Amino acid sequence: MPFTSLRALALLAVTPLLVPFVRAGGTIACYTSHLAGGVGNIPIHNPEFYDGTDTYIGGPFNLACGEMVGRSDGYSTWEGGDGRTISANFWITDDSCMNVETGGVHYWCCTNGINQNDGSVTTCNYT
Repeated sequence: MPFTSLRALALLAVTPLLVPFVRAGGTIACYTSHLAGGVGNIPIHNPEFYDGTDTYIGGPFNLACGEMVGRSDGYSTWEGGDGRTISANFWITDDSCMNVETGGVHYWCCTNGINQNDGSVTTCNYT
C-alpha cells in the first residue's frame, strides 16, 4: 500500500508523544517593600517562583527579605497566571540560598546575598 498523506499525518500526530518532555529551569525571587500604616512602615516580602511554565507569587508576608534568612514562611497558597494556585513553602538559608518546596519537589538556588532595601529584588536561577 502506498504511503499516503493520511499516514504521514497520523505519524506526525504520534511523534510528539515519543519525545520526552524536558522542563527548563526557573527562577526564585524575593521582593522587599513596606506597607505604610499604624505607627510606621511594616516590612513585607513577596516570594516569587517561576517553574519553567508559569510564575507564582506568594504573600505578602510580614518580614523583609533580609529578615527571612534562617526562616520559613510555611506552606501557603501562591497565585499563578490565569487564577491558578499552588501550595508552596519559601525559605532562605543562612548561606543566602532561596528555597521553594511545592508538590513534594524542592527547588533551590543561591545568591551572593539577600537585598534588604525597600523596593529591592533578590533573584537566582535553578536548573
